[in-house]
Amino acid sequence: MELAEERSLLSDADTCMEARSILTNPRRRIAAEVAWLPGVDPSFYGLLFRYLELPNEVLPNITMAPIAIANLRTTKLSRHLGLSSSDIVEWILTIAQTSESINSETVCVVLNEDRRASGFPEITDLSSVDSAIRNQKRYDAQTAIIVLESLSVSARVRVMTSLFETTTSNSSHQPPTLIKDLIRGYELSIQDSLEKQRRIIEAQDEQLRVMADAGNPDTTLSPIVDQLLESLREWDTLVQPIQLSRTSTGQRHDASFEMGLRFRQLAADLFQEYRKPDFSRRILSTLRDVFSEVPETAEQIAEDSNALEKQARLVETVEEFENINTHVEQLKAASDARQPDYT
Repeated sequence: MELAEERSLLSDADTCMEARSILTNPRRRIAAEVAWLPGVDPSFYGLLFRYLELPNEVLPNITMAPIAIANLRTTKLSRHLGLSSSDIVEWILTIAQTSESINSETVCVVLNEDRRASGFPEITDLSSVDSAIRNQKRYDAQTAIIVLESLSVSARVRVMTSLFETTTSNSSHQPPTLIKDLIRGYELSIQDSLEKQRRIIEAQDEQLRVMADAGNPDTTLSPIVDQLLESLREWDTLVQPIQLSRTSTGQRHDASFEMGLRFRQLAADLFQEYRKPDFSRRILSTLRDVFSEVPETAEQIAEDSNALEKQARLVETVEEFENINTHVEQLKAASDARQPDYT
């Protein structure tokens, strides 16, 4: 309280009184300690503050508790918007991996060591430390989400895909909790972009069907198929981090399932109704690439491809048989008319 009074003469008095209130209230003090640099020798503060202020400054090689490292990384991330995508990936990875090793019992021990040095009563209720750590981890996630939302959509997709692939070894195991939180935030942030892309795909699908119904030649239909498949690839780029997340937990991504169903139906219709097997093959080939991260849909696409090839061979056989019949009839007609051999 004496220090707060003294500092209020040089700084904003209200700010100093708020800080004093936090530090003298037992529960609020724990939250502040957890958000600070627990266990760090104050003689290192100058080095650490320099690290926070300068974007390219490397974290000093000081032995610190994971909670202190995560706090430093998160604070620096929040102060330096405009970082490159690779830097953002590296910093968020460090925060996520460090956060996983934060243990409430260990943090409590570190906090009590500091409290013994300052003469403040030690913490006996571990649940209050647990609560403060959860709040701090939420702050870490929220800070990372704000940084991601400052990026362009394409850069955000690259960062999220890289984070997920790195932390899960391509969906072979679960990502850190922070990455899961980021995926949920990312999914909300791209809803408008996904909806816009879905409407474009629907319009192009309808246009292709209308023009096929009108009997337009393949040379006219082919560019529309190309545009439609390019729109699908753009949609998939946006949704890929979410697909990876769902796959790692064994869940189905409903939007991907529905989009795959739409294009599988289009491929089937182009073959069965319009006799355009080449277009169907192009669509199914693109679907194999686009939905390679969605096992259920990928299996269905493989089955569709096999069925298409079987039916295509059958149709070709029937057409060849009909063609032979036509020639036979022509030959019989020429023979009946006693045409010469060269005819």
